[in-house]
Amino acid sequence: MAKALKRSHYTGVASRFQRSINLHNDWHDLGQSSGYILTPNVANSLERLIQGLLSKNGQRAFALTGPYGTGKSAFAVFLCQLLSKDSKQAAQTAKLLPSDLKSQLNNVRKSAGKREGFLPIPVTARRRPVAQLLLEGMLATLSELRQLMSVRELCLRMEIALKDNAWRDTATILEFLSALTKEAEKQGFAGILLLVDEAGKTLEYALQDRSGGDVYIFQELA
Repeated sequence: MAKALKRSHYTGVASRFQRSINLHNDWHDLGQSSGYILTPNVANSLERLIQGLLSKNGQRAFALTGPYGTGKSAFAVFLCQLLSKDSKQAAQTAKLLPSDLKSQLNNVRKSAGKREGFLPIPVTARRRPVAQLLLEGMLATLSELRQLMSVRELCLRMEIALKDNAWRDTATILEFLSALTKEAEKQGFAGILLLVDEAGKTLEYALQDRSGGDVYIFQELA
């Protein structure tokens, strides 16, 4: 009797497609960009972002919207790796770019001088106040930096602010973001890359908590 043929004999699904992407957990994984398809929408989004970085007064805040499963989180992971200070990570993802985007990206790196890459602050949102989530994300990102005295002091201040719910004052978040940027630049980064994935969750929460869930901070950041 002939052996039954299965579809798995001819096709397979890469492991990275077998579960949802988690930006915070996956951006370090080089395998996440393996086989990434640079669609026209992705290329267009990258070009707009790069032009914003190259212009002194260029746009630095973007919103990426779309239905579930269209690759928004995958794009965020790809962007973290592409703009990473990690030369191996950046080089592997840059191979996927067409020549014109590679040239523009090289111009971004040249404009940064001796500083290399951006420090990602990856935030995967949930139904909590966005200001709280941003503070949690910044606190987690401090572990990516060399633990100098100033970094440890900033970490302690953030931990206290998180415990005391000081994030309710958005000025506190902006102050911490500025301080983190300075620490990143002191350690050779060109700047920070703040990404909020599943941002719609914070909007859902804001409908339930009109005081603590204020999303005006998005405008302040922009």
